[in-house]
Amino acid sequence: MTKHLILLSALLVFAGCGQNMPDGMPKLYPCQITVTRDGQPFAMASVKLYPVEPQKKEWSTTGLTGTNGVVDLRTNANYRGIPAGKYKIIVVKEDVEDIDKNFYYRLNTVDPNLGDMESTPLEIEIKSGKNKQTIDVGPEIKTRIGGKLRKFTEYTEK
Repeated sequence: MTKHLILLSALLVFAGCGQNMPDGMPKLYPCQITVTRDGQPFAMASVKLYPVEPQKKEWSTTGLTGTNGVVDLRTNANYRGIPAGKYKIIVVKEDVEDIDKNFYYRLNTVDPNLGDMESTPLEIEIKSGKNKQTIDVGPEIKTRIGGKLRKFTEYTEK
């Protein structure tokens, strides 16, 4: 009897492990994008995929690259995988540059064209099955994002 209860409990736990998909969400396919800079893994970069087809615009796909340069892409921030279709790939990695002890600038460290849907040359087509692509963001370029910002420490120091 105890053996049957343990088995039943395990089945109930695993039955609840599936993802509840939103109504109308298309089937999602695995996709592995590896981002590199000069052939080396590019960590902590934000990657977004924007559907080229207007009817799929509601299914945004984003992720952050790990130390190996591979991005864990999730549709609508929660669901692993991407609907089939053609996408523009956007890559941004922010850094900060100190001006002095009280101010800093936010910087994008990749080519600004890669951070804009209209100008990015990066594309991928997601098909049924596994999808895999490696992209290189090129040399480091520092472009300011916004104006001069105050550091948080200025507000906490007296």
